[in-house]
Amino acid sequence: MPLVNGRILLDRIQEKRVLAGAFNTTNLETTISILNAIERSGLPNFIQIAPTNAQLSGYDYIYEIVKRHADKMDVPVSLHLDHGKTQEDVKQAVRAGFTSVMIDGAAFSFEENIAFTQEAVDFCKSYGVPVEAELGAILGKEDDHVSEADCKTEP
Repeated sequence: MPLVNGRILLDRIQEKRVLAGAFNTTNLETTISILNAIERSGLPNFIQIAPTNAQLSGYDYIYEIVKRHADKMDVPVSLHLDHGKTQEDVKQAVRAGFTSVMIDGAAFSFEENIAFTQEAVDFCKSYGVPVEAELGAILGKEDDHVSEADCKTEP
C-alpha cells in the first residue's frame, strides 16, 4: 500500500477506533523492524524521524526505505517529520515525500511561533501535507538538551 497522508491515516485510526503509534526511527535496521511490526499488528501507524537523525542519511533516503517497504504492505503507514525545527527541515522532508510534518517552534515567543508555523502550513498546503504544531514548550529531554530545573516539581 502506498504511503498515506497523515490526516487520512488519523481518520482511518478514528474510524477503526484503535490506538496507533508514532514510532521513531534512526537507521535502516530500525526502520525495517518498525515496518515489519506495523505489518504484523495490522494497524495503521506512523513512522517518524527527527531532523537530527534524518541528517545522518538524508530525507530522500529515509523516504525511499519506507516507501519501498510500505508499497508491499497491506497496512496504511504515514511517514512523519518529528519536531522540525527549521523551515528547511520541513521543505526537505515534504519534497522528499513525507506525508505529514510536525513543526516545533517552541523556542520562539508565542507570536513568533504562530508566524513560524503559518509559514510551514503555507508551504505544506500546496503539497497536501498536514502540519502538527508545538505551540508552547513540553519540558523534558529532547535531542539531548535538558533543563533539570524545568523537569522538577516543587516541593
